[in-house]
Amino acid sequence: MKKDWKRLWQGAAVVLAMGAAAGAAQAQNADGIALRDVSVVDTRTGDIAEARTILLRMGRIEAVQDGAAAIDPSYRIIEGAGRFVVPGYNDMHVHVLSGDADAVTDHDHSGGDETGDSAKLDLLLANGVTGFRQMSGSAEVIAAARALNEAIASGALVAPEALQVTGDIYLGQAPTPEAARGFVAAQMAAGSDFLKVVGGPREGVLAALTEAEALGFDVAGHLPTALSTADAIDAGWDVFEHLGATPGIMLDCARAGEPIRARMTQAANGPVTLPPTFLLNPLLYTGARLAPALTGLVGSFDPDMCAAVATRFVAHDVWQVPTLIRLRTMSRGGDAAYRTDANLRFLHPKTRALWEQMGEQFDTELSPETKAAVTAMYDLQTRVVANMHDAGVKMMAGSDVGGIWLIPGFSLHQEFAELEQAGLSPLSILQMTTFNVGAFLGRPDTVGVVAPGFDADLVVLDANPLESAANMASIAGVFTNGTYLDAADLEAMKSAISSAYGG
Repeated sequence: MKKDWKRLWQGAAVVLAMGAAAGAAQAQNADGIALRDVSVVDTRTGDIAEARTILLRMGRIEAVQDGAAAIDPSYRIIEGAGRFVVPGYNDMHVHVLSGDADAVTDHDHSGGDETGDSAKLDLLLANGVTGFRQMSGSAEVIAAARALNEAIASGALVAPEALQVTGDIYLGQAPTPEAARGFVAAQMAAGSDFLKVVGGPREGVLAALTEAEALGFDVAGHLPTALSTADAIDAGWDVFEHLGATPGIMLDCARAGEPIRARMTQAANGPVTLPPTFLLNPLLYTGARLAPALTGLVGSFDPDMCAAVATRFVAHDVWQVPTLIRLRTMSRGGDAAYRTDANLRFLHPKTRALWEQMGEQFDTELSPETKAAVTAMYDLQTRVVANMHDAGVKMMAGSDVGGIWLIPGFSLHQEFAELEQAGLSPLSILQMTTFNVGAFLGRPDTVGVVAPGFDADLVVLDANPLESAANMASIAGVFTNGTYLDAADLEAMKSAISSAYGG
């Protein structure tokens, strides 16, 4: 059967008809697919079962059997000798959906980020990402995410699943307790999967947390400066992103943390005007002002205080999505390695030019002292991630695609490398992007394990992922919802995007 890359996304007035590359994936096969003679990695235990055949039908794993067992002749056989199979990767912190209909029909435009939504989704998939958590939203983005998943389920679209999507982010725009409670109820009514909090006055944030807890609505995001980690967790916080951002929970890991928090909270009072590019790299704009505080936190770091924070995380079943690669690219915003990354060819030229301009600003406008301060903070944050992991804090992998130097899919593999550099084992990293996600979503029987009954979202690797996190990038093929994309298909997807952007 000839493969056809014409993709259709219908719903919420969104239509996608994109010819990404000739020779793309065969749709789900009702007669089944057999991936023969592979080594299956058990993400629950780290065991590897060699010479196995995985049978897939209609988007599910039907069986995992001995490689020597007979295969029904109706199955399409894919040979996998010498290869390893793991569940599809999940990037649990991205910004890839704009909610703009034009963004999914045109590779040349997507709101504030010129790189289109469809290109971002393709790049995720080409890097083994079969599911993602959308961390910025609106009513339009929620509708787009639902339409995306409906199109995937119907077989009309080959793309990663939107696992969760948020609505409007709470930034303190509803500052009184009454207004904050109304804001939370409105987001839940709009269909948001969780409430994202980034900032706001203490009374408003606490009211929002209390209301979310009462409604059974999860809360994720950055730690508002006016709250301690203990305040937030005790009020019902569920997931911290980027260690609560910079400085985030690090304020509760240092002896100087409380007076620094008091000064920062006082300075945060009143309206703030931010440039449109602020979110690409906040440290470009705040690094000089934050540098003394970051130096104070690093110099007064207290491992016992941080251990107490980790203990509270574990006791209250609070999750962490560290996004170390996001923290690193922020703190090293002018790094030549990022500015010369060959994968920049997968971005729209306007996006590349803007990032280069901001990288140059980082190099020339931030003092050596500021750069040293933000770098030292990142180094400490990597240490804290490793300590929290060792203490039993539940974690998932995310890249924060949407920030500077973060290229969809590729940045998740960079996150794997940062986590390994921090001291986490390859198995732990693999679990953070697969098995842990199933537990977090309440889908432990369908997501994150290669076993009968689980979703047919798989990555086929040329090297053992338990030997090195780098091997998680040795992708020979991807199954998503039962559709198989071989190495040539994945390369064609990437080439089509690079060519569209003149790369």
